[in-house]
Amino acid sequence: MAETKLDSSFPKSNFIIPGYSSPYRLDVNDRSGGLLVYVKDHIISKQLNKFMIPEGIQVIPFEINLRKAKWLIISAYRPPHTSEEYFTESMNLLIDFYSREYGNVLIMGDMNMEHSNLHLISLLESHDLSSLNNKPTCFKSTQGTCIDMLLTNKIRS
Repeated sequence: MAETKLDSSFPKSNFIIPGYSSPYRLDVNDRSGGLLVYVKDHIISKQLNKFMIPEGIQVIPFEINLRKAKWLIISAYRPPHTSEEYFTESMNLLIDFYSREYGNVLIMGDMNMEHSNLHLISLLESHDLSSLNNKPTCFKSTQGTCIDMLLTNKIRS
């Protein structure tokens, strides 16, 4: 998963990598946001599109199958101009919608929020999610911040 600054002027063929399936892609514009997700070609996956993603939310939900277990994977980016409350409420709706089908959840991406953020804490508690990383990932300040998240309800998997 990676944030991008792509728009439709970049052809899909530019992003084919041997050993990986064709990437899942969400274009925003060439100056802000967007997502690109690669999955190894031996892992069965499919992009999920039954849930209407709220406007201004940058996520790519997809399914992967590992060891006979289906996983809901959500690649996410919260642009700084999107409110933390709106983003986490939208993520709650998305997880609620798909959790009927998926018992295993992994959310990965740049949330632009610290672990101590009350909206993020509420999201974690609502879905029994835990963070797999608690160390700084962004070093725009001396001590760094942990804004890039790996959240799951199956920490031992």
